[in-house]
Amino acid sequence: MDEKAVKDMVRTTYDLIAASYQDTYSEIDAADRRNFWGTFTNMCVGEKVLDMGCGNGDGTLFLLEKGLVPTGVDISHAMIDIACSKSDKIQWLEIDICNCPFPDNTFFGIVLSYTVNHLTDGMLSKVKREVDRLLKNSGNLLLVFHVGDTDEIRPDPADSRWNIYYHYFTKEVLETVFSNYTEVSYSQRASLDPSELINDKGFLTLQKNSDSGLRG
Repeated sequence: MDEKAVKDMVRTTYDLIAASYQDTYSEIDAADRRNFWGTFTNMCVGEKVLDMGCGNGDGTLFLLEKGLVPTGVDISHAMIDIACSKSDKIQWLEIDICNCPFPDNTFFGIVLSYTVNHLTDGMLSKVKREVDRLLKNSGNLLLVFHVGDTDEIRPDPADSRWNIYYHYFTKEVLETVFSNYTEVSYSQRASLDPSELINDKGFLTLQKNSDSGLRG
């Protein structure tokens, strides 16, 4: 699909479902953070981290509560508005993550929680370049994603009136994309609730190799 069309669809749909998203996923996502984000957060305590595609900000707040220093960014104006209302201790920015306004080597950790699932291959390549640029050497990357090997446009589970683009990935494909990173941990769980996509959920923590990308 055309990248601009995908970005416009994702932005518009999340603007429209921002209020219902929290009611649909807050408990499920909170449990996942408690159960599967610990490796990443333990490795980044006290460090600056970037939540790319932060949505309503709950994941970013979790990072703050765990002793990290997070920044949250998202393409959806409505989602960022909701996030801003939750904390003034976090910098929230409405941006396109294919082109982030931060200097090189700014962060020791980056989170992409279900964000890759709304990226075409071309967009993922651009986001990967941004991750490489922004992440310090030996920094850490957390990828949370719906597992699969195809893409589609489908009604969003939070509100079936609105369509959204989904791109599903396997752990192996993402490790190939991020080939200059080393796996630290991986967990996978089945869908728990009818409101979720039926796909398994993957939680992959990677560490940037010290000899890759820009010098930190």
